[in-house]
Amino acid sequence: MSLAVAITIAWLTGLVPGGPSDSVVATIDGDAVSVDEFRREYAEYLLESGLPDNDKRRSDFLQRLVSVELLIRDQEDNGAAESEAYGFASERVRRKLLIEGYLAKHVYDDLRIDDTDLQNMYVRINTTLKASHLYAPTLQRAEILSERLRQGEAFEDLARETFESPELRESGGSVGYFGFDEMDPAFEDAAYNLEPGEVSKPVRTETGYSIIRLDDRLIKPILTESEFAARKKNLYRYVTVRKRRQAKDAFYNNLQDEIDLSIDLGVFERLYRGLSGGLVDNSESPEGMEMSEVIADFDGRSLTVAEFFDEALFTSLEQREAVRSPDALEAFVEGIAMRLAIVDRAIEAGIDELPEFDESLRDEMDGWLYDAAWKSLESELTIDEDTLRAFFAAHGDEFEQRESVHVTEILLNSMDEAVKLRPTLTGSNFGRMAALHSVRPGADESNGELGYVGRDQLGVLAATIFDASTGEILGPIEVAGKYALILVGEKSAARAATFAESRQRIYDILKLSELRERVRQRTEELRAVYEVNTFDEVLADVQLGEQAT
Repeated sequence: MSLAVAITIAWLTGLVPGGPSDSVVATIDGDAVSVDEFRREYAEYLLESGLPDNDKRRSDFLQRLVSVELLIRDQEDNGAAESEAYGFASERVRRKLLIEGYLAKHVYDDLRIDDTDLQNMYVRINTTLKASHLYAPTLQRAEILSERLRQGEAFEDLARETFESPELRESGGSVGYFGFDEMDPAFEDAAYNLEPGEVSKPVRTETGYSIIRLDDRLIKPILTESEFAARKKNLYRYVTVRKRRQAKDAFYNNLQDEIDLSIDLGVFERLYRGLSGGLVDNSESPEGMEMSEVIADFDGRSLTVAEFFDEALFTSLEQREAVRSPDALEAFVEGIAMRLAIVDRAIEAGIDELPEFDESLRDEMDGWLYDAAWKSLESELTIDEDTLRAFFAAHGDEFEQRESVHVTEILLNSMDEAVKLRPTLTGSNFGRMAALHSVRPGADESNGELGYVGRDQLGVLAATIFDASTGEILGPIEVAGKYALILVGEKSAARAATFAESRQRIYDILKLSELRERVRQRTEELRAVYEVNTFDEVLADVQLGEQAT
């Protein structure tokens, strides 16, 4: 459970009349599952599922809770909580909770929502916008574009220079008409707050920076009070999510200025050269660099090479895989500095001393032990070939090979690289060039082959790729701030799938079914090891906060 959720649950379910707080709904080998613990876990379940409370649901949930506790107890008794993996996971969770807790207490706590906010959201949901934009991967490049606009250069001319996508070049960067929740939230917010013809400052989005021009605004002509009243509950949820995101974005933007990050370019350049194979494949200082060298100064402290690699371990694999260019490495260093700065502020604010913090940390690590139990049982699973074939014989008509097209891709960091490489490509050399030039992780081994992909996997590119001829080379096409060249291969119509094509899906179905049965069997075995008692009368009398019911 996240710390923000723990704080919410604590508010929703604070102690209410209905029995002493030390009452228990179950015991496991003498250890109590308290009324308060059950109330907290059950309230979260009801909030997330939207299901109503009733006696059977309480009983089923308690039995599930006992089964989870048994698997956790078994892992603890077998030493899993003493492992190096557990220690690493605990530190990662601790940092996450410090950040969440700081945001909950010092960024979200003052947010207030009134009817005016709900009415404004109601209008926004019924508004359609048309906008154009200029894209830049970094703030520095975006500010250069913004300045060129101020100096009188035409938006359309800069779009032709900025985008490699023919559609965006020819349309002057137009993204067309869009409605609520159809664009990056920051992009939508900025566009909504513009007047037609007005141009925004650089706006930070998930993929970089956009300079946005609002071209048109259409509002549904009749907005009724009855429709507003019917949607009020959902509007409150939308507004809450939006306000929290806006508050978080504003906090990060202010913090970015506050920490005053200063990167040592000499150290940075040597670090980047040393990471030529990517950050994922490197966990030690590059040759010729000392671990004590300082990459950057920020917030009154320094980030050394040693700390850089230590902190990189706490990021996601996806974040580390993205470090394939100087700009990406700079953003990665900035991200580490921001996280460390927030963690420092959270500790100074005493977030780790809150009762909810220890509770959340314990819950998260209990979840880790529970997952470890599943993985342990999964490692014992074997599903033989005859079982897979028998399942296909009985259910083969349920498996279909969807319409697909074979795609090979070269992904590049800049439009200039893509434009220069494009004329050198042919169908016969495309794979070799992908292995040499593509920044997609693994492209050097796969020769850029993405395999057969369906329309749903291609998103907005589906029509372009499926309409192209076999052997045609498309692009450059903008993909999340990078630039793709695509070789269109053979196409396959939808048809009944063969056993070979269905084998992995069948294996996954049977594995999950078998694993659930193994978990059930194991919890039954553990009930014979650990004495379990449940108290139905106490369970029936548990009082929930009004919001949780």
